[in-house]
Amino acid sequence: MVIPPPPLWARRLVQIVWLPIVALLTALCVPLFIIAVLLWPIDRKLRAARVLALFLVFLWLDAGLVTGVFYIWLRHLFTRDRERKESWRAEHEKLLLDALDGFMEHGQRWVGLSIEFEEPLDFGSEQAPLLVFARHAGPGDSIVLAWLLAAYAGRLPRIVLKDFLRWDPGLGAVLYRVRSYFVPSRTGAGDDRTKPVQVLAESLERMDALLLFPEGQNWTPARWTRSIEKLREQGQDERADRAQTWELVLPPKSRGVVTAMAARPDADVMIVAHTGLEWLVTPWQIFKAIPLREHPFLIRSWTFGPDERPSEPDEIEAWLDEQWAGVSNWVAEHQEFTPRRLGRQRTKEDSPLDGS
Repeated sequence: MVIPPPPLWARRLVQIVWLPIVALLTALCVPLFIIAVLLWPIDRKLRAARVLALFLVFLWLDAGLVTGVFYIWLRHLFTRDRERKESWRAEHEKLLLDALDGFMEHGQRWVGLSIEFEEPLDFGSEQAPLLVFARHAGPGDSIVLAWLLAAYAGRLPRIVLKDFLRWDPGLGAVLYRVRSYFVPSRTGAGDDRTKPVQVLAESLERMDALLLFPEGQNWTPARWTRSIEKLREQGQDERADRAQTWELVLPPKSRGVVTAMAARPDADVMIVAHTGLEWLVTPWQIFKAIPLREHPFLIRSWTFGPDERPSEPDEIEAWLDEQWAGVSNWVAEHQEFTPRRLGRQRTKEDSPLDGS
């Protein structure tokens, strides 16, 4: 089912009524949380209580984003254009980073979300923007990667997302204001979906990071099968044969990647692989896996400077397939990953930055 983006009047209406809705949902969930805790003899891992707690945290973080966006708008209502331009972006960046920090902190506390790094991550030169092309699999991977770019690399994540996320009152509003790109659910004949990606890439500033998921959707075994069938229907038998060997990733779509790399030949490029949560596909599987301490989110990346990557479209397409083959191989090699293999979980003080 395709969910269209909300019109402007609907976004405004949802933002106005969101705080009362959050208060009502909180009033309904608190008694349920108490009941879930009292069911400890039945649910020894308190899964229901943990899920309810994280749900409430997300609601209030999102409500905080709505309030923060309104406050920033109100505070700059009567300021001069120059003063507004200087602080507008910084205030929205801080608002987004605080929300990401809050979600990650509570994700660790309530559902045992943990992150491991196979080796230090290289976020590229601080003198150039960064293009990040990441595997898409498992619940919450986009939030984890956006937080990683902001908290560890100090880069503003500019994200390419589905436009139905504009329905989210807080997250949709702040991501729009930091100039992320929402991919249209439907396009008419002749519409060029890569043009906004080009505009977004060209607008990147020195410490920005464009986060793009070339697969287009979360990996699942069923989607992997369908993607191969679709390639064969399109007559791309050679690529279908190649994709059939990538059992743990979907074949990447190259148009957005080619557009972004062509628009910013000066940018570093970061390929991100991760594993640990991809087999949690259904809500029941996710629920049964909580707490997630036995499913750490393991990350590996490869970074290329401007002189280490191709610039021509055909070369970029072949290069992207080559990188995705490497991602698939790495994920396959780490399917039996456990925290014991890498030692203790790294903390924010153990920064994955190169040279730390």
